Amino acid sequence: MERFFPPKDCSSKTKNMRNLHIEGLLLMAVLMVMLSSSMMLIGRAFFEILFFNTGLSADLMYSNQGEMSEMLENGNMYDMLTYEPEFSPLYEAYSSAMKILSVTGYILAFLSIAGSIVLLILMKIVCRRIAEDATPVKNPVMVKKTAYVWLGFLLGCFGGQFFLYNNKKAIVFLCMGIIGMMFPVFILYTTGISFADAFLACFISKDENGMITIEDYPYWI
Repeated sequence: MERFFPPKDCSSKTKNMRNLHIEGLLLMAVLMVMLSSSMMLIGRAFFEILFFNTGLSADLMYSNQGEMSEMLENGNMYDMLTYEPEFSPLYEAYSSAMKILSVTGYILAFLSIAGSIVLLILMKIVCRRIAEDATPVKNPVMVKKTAYVWLGFLLGCFGGQFFLYNNKKAIVFLCMGIIGMMFPVFILYTTGISFADAFLACFISKDENGMITIEDYPYWI
């Protein structure tokens, strides 16, 4: 991992690997947006449940709550039916904020779903190009396909698949994954790179022993 990006004069296979890793990072970023929008919608619904199940909701909602309570105590039911309540400025501000939050959450959710689908399609195309490219890899290693794919998908954020062939890179990714529990940018990186590698392995044919040949990729992206 001497360089961040591969050199400009690298092979087409290496360039496709770089593009695949970039798309994997973008996919993780889009999924983070999807998670944030989902939490936004859930939080809005939870907050409204708490708000409307408290005794303060009516007092905060109407500016003329006292007049309504007085008519109710005096038994003026007809006046109650024809009376038009006035929403308080606080409630109107709250209602506007909730509408904006809801619309923003739904827009981000739908856009992130569409973006995820597009990125997965693009990654699939790049994976096929790499798998069909006959250019020899520079640092070939043999790994068990099933173990590599599952470790990449499930424990890739901690570099699980790298423990099969590169302990140095595995330890680096493990440390970054642990740090990423506090600083998400690190775990976003490790997850994006690992997902891309595991996704690529799905398109590489295995031999009779279930082994595949992959490249011990020396670059960060």
